[in-house]
Amino acid sequence: MADRCPTLGRSTRPGAACSGVGPCRQEMVLPGSTTPGALPSPSPSEAADPLAGLPELIFDIAEQLNLGAPTEAGLAELPASEIEVLRLVTLFPGCGVMFLSSRTKMHQANISATVRSLVGRDLVVKEPDERDRRAVRLYASSKATRDLGQLRTIWLRRLLAAFEAAGIEAGERDRLLADLAALRRHL
Repeated sequence: MADRCPTLGRSTRPGAACSGVGPCRQEMVLPGSTTPGALPSPSPSEAADPLAGLPELIFDIAEQLNLGAPTEAGLAELPASEIEVLRLVTLFPGCGVMFLSSRTKMHQANISATVRSLVGRDLVVKEPDERDRRAVRLYASSKATRDLGQLRTIWLRRLLAAFEAAGIEAGERDRLLADLAALRRHL
């Protein structure tokens, strides 16, 4: 049976934190751990590495950031795959279907269907590629740019509130951001 977020009234999976930030936010206990906010216990084969539970923690943070955020930004009816493609189109204006397929690891036919849906919703604009008329370049519409800007603002607001609630100061946030950027460059 699902739990309910006392602030937002939404269902959450059993044992998961609600998507609210502040006093209603329950401490998250990850699978394999009994300590709120702790990394899950690694499997015996991973026990030698203290970071074994980090990937699960990253996934859970991303899930918590995104809970209800697309709805608040006006993107409620979009499936997660469409939000991801739209996000990439705003980050890489003029990209093509092959680029999106390689970045998302989705089949080209699925990307094409996703793009068709986004074009139909007036969120993506297709333009012919000047060098290859068989290919198209994709651009976010002004509506998509506005809605995704609002979504990114919601994500940032949630992160800032979580940093404050956790007592993480500006200097520590700056170091964390630099470390995460370095980590991403090496993945």
